Amino acid sequence: MARLGSKEKPAVIRVKTSERAEEIAEICNEHGWQFIVGIEPDKTEDISDVEKLLALQSAFVRKQKTGRNEPCPCGSGMKYKKCCLNKKLDAPSMQDAVDWITDNTILVEEFAKIIKKYEAEPLDEITASLFLDAFIFDHRLVSGKTPFEVFLKNANIHPSQKDVFESYKNNIYSLFEVLEIDLGKGLELFDIISKKNYYIKERRGTYAAERGSIIIGRIAKTDGSFVAISPAFNSFPKDAAFLLKKIFESKPTLRLSAFDIFGTLLKKMDPPKSHDELIDELQELTEKCGIDIDITSINKRINSSESPDEAFPEIYHANIVEDKKRELIDLLYEIWNKYPRKEFNGKSPQDIDKKGPKEKMLIQALMMEIIRKINPDNYKSIESALEAANRIKDKWINMPQKDLEGKTPLDAILEERKTLKNPDKDFNLNITLSQI
Repeated sequence: MARLGSKEKPAVIRVKTSERAEEIAEICNEHGWQFIVGIEPDKTEDISDVEKLLALQSAFVRKQKTGRNEPCPCGSGMKYKKCCLNKKLDAPSMQDAVDWITDNTILVEEFAKIIKKYEAEPLDEITASLFLDAFIFDHRLVSGKTPFEVFLKNANIHPSQKDVFESYKNNIYSLFEVLEIDLGKGLELFDIISKKNYYIKERRGTYAAERGSIIIGRIAKTDGSFVAISPAFNSFPKDAAFLLKKIFESKPTLRLSAFDIFGTLLKKMDPPKSHDELIDELQELTEKCGIDIDITSINKRINSSESPDEAFPEIYHANIVEDKKRELIDLLYEIWNKYPRKEFNGKSPQDIDKKGPKEKMLIQALMMEIIRKINPDNYKSIESALEAANRIKDKWINMPQKDLEGKTPLDAILEERKTLKNPDKDFNLNITLSQI
């Protein structure tokens, strides 16, 4: 079966101008892709074949052979010939599966559809590897099989490797905290979602691992031991571990698929939008919900009000479904924090915010804790719900946290402020609640 971008199956491209044709041709030539380009000014541009190829270029990175005198890829610091060269066995490699899948035109096209569905283009390195893992093991094709199962059935796999590859089907995909590092041998991991501990045999990863960091990836048991089978293990530093735990600790203990985890993380990785983009989004959403708001009055509303509900009462009192109202209110708060104010000399509250990254992360974790525990609709009044929220805040900010090395969140915040030369020692967080 011919591969997209090859001489047998060139990428077919339709553009409106010669300038655009030259631009696309340059991209194809740079990557060595064969292509046919047509210029049709009256038709819609179609560069879907190039988009598929670019998506695959980001996601499927083939391993290069290591030279004898080059540093060993395991991370030991020794030369390859004196380290792992003679230890190589005919062990199955997930790269074999990756290479086979990328040579399958049908699977390549299916992968491109998944990327488009999640609106994840362009792919950065982390997003690409997350997508790749999810696609290979968790995506169901029309046949009901995963791409990995298609590989198992159709690839020319040596009989000595078949059983090991089969064992990879019973895998665990999760967020793992690194508990202990057995240098050059393995890692002791804690599954944040299932709350179970695993020891995995791993050589290369031990040299880059850090205790307390979070790894997102897939493991499987083969020959009595757990091993890492993800095309790439994505590691997040200790500072990010605290928030990642908070994001997923309220998830059910039932096993989640890579797409469940990936979908949650993708929302967190969205690039920030300007206040103008957010206002356009607000206008579009209010129109869909049948709420009449004069968008040109936003400047006056925000600069003459003390809170979003005072500035936009028609949204808070709108008779619409709960999910849509929550989406609108979240959008309002984002606009509120990014919109320029006269009282701040044209700057927004976000512009004058002196909080460091750790303080922002801890505030986000605190708000998640409050949202998880407080439903304003369960209280007699907003005031009583607000009192309960403030009690949670006061208790949480002063409670030692294992993930902060025994420090309280307040201690961690003040420690960061000191390094940023911020003399403020007060933690004043104003909480606003509203009934949906």
